[in-house]
Amino acid sequence: MIQYDSFNKTFHLRNAFVSLVLCVRPDGDGEAELLMPYFGAPLKDAASCLYLCQPRGGASFDSPRQTLPYACPTDGRGDYRPALVSAEDGQGQRCTELFYTGYRIEAGKPALNGLPAAYVEDKNEAETLFITLRDALTGLEAELRYTLYADRPIITESILYRNTGSAPLKLRNAGSACVTLPGRYDFIHLHGAWAKERSVERVPPARLTPSRPADPGDFLLPRRVGA
Repeated sequence: MIQYDSFNKTFHLRNAFVSLVLCVRPDGDGEAELLMPYFGAPLKDAASCLYLCQPRGGASFDSPRQTLPYACPTDGRGDYRPALVSAEDGQGQRCTELFYTGYRIEAGKPALNGLPAAYVEDKNEAETLFITLRDALTGLEAELRYTLYADRPIITESILYRNTGSAPLKLRNAGSACVTLPGRYDFIHLHGAWAKERSVERVPPARLTPSRPADPGDFLLPRRVGA
């Protein structure tokens, strides 16, 4: 279900219903970035969507990073779209660069301690891809967890953030998933209250709020004091 292509450096999560493709590519400085070029109907070959991992042309003042489908976008790198994670150090700086360091694939689905979550009763029901990204300057580490169910059109994602550095970090934003969709889409949702749940609202992209915090407060990651 989950395949890694070492030549193209791609991860392909695929079953009979859905595909998700992740790609590791070098940025302008040779650091390994993680991109998500495709999420949708099942693909036979993940390499067919790798052209989406190349920067598209624009004006001379445009940053090429504004067109790339980052799996975990951050602040301060020339990508002015909403960041999935924003970490602030003791000096108030929020520039974060999370680069790929490794992966592993395991059977089953990990539990989310203290949170309600989907689960499996047998490890053969799903596989999980763990990808680790790290900011060498601050020590912020993000473990992205993608779970593919064998017989369902379901892929779940969660992110575990760790501070492996020597100084505290404050997470101003800490999302759990980011998907870049080509084209323009309306957002349709049911916003009703009790007994009138089916109150349908269709929101055009220009009116969408880019992100919604899980908690109105900030998250503080203490410094790591031990191995």
